[in-house]
Amino acid sequence: MKKFFLSFVFISIFFLFSFADEWQELYDTVRTYYFDGDYSKSEIKAKEHVDYTIKNFSPKSIELAHTYNNIGLAYEKLSDRKNAAEYYQKAYEIAKIIYDENDDTLKKYKENYDRVK
Repeated sequence: MKKFFLSFVFISIFFLFSFADEWQELYDTVRTYYFDGDYSKSEIKAKEHVDYTIKNFSPKSIELAHTYNNIGLAYEKLSDRKNAAEYYQKAYEIAKIIYDENDDTLKKYKENYDRVK
């Protein structure tokens, strides 16, 4: 029974890190398109990233907040303030659950939202 439990723990940790690595790869792809100035492709890939993130992490995870913020960044560069505000607000609302009010990430998400609302 002890071997089974240890095997289960090991496999669980492996899958957790596997999801984290894949998430990071997707995140990096979104950011690459953004920094290359391909904001439309960044927005499209970021929306695909939302589906992956919700499926593999909590709907209130910081990973999802980061992904929403990336969508907001792309919309802002595309001069779509309405959609940018929507996604910045989503990022900010999740970050408020996770971070305390003095956290730099929370402050940045609030600044992004305030800039376009």
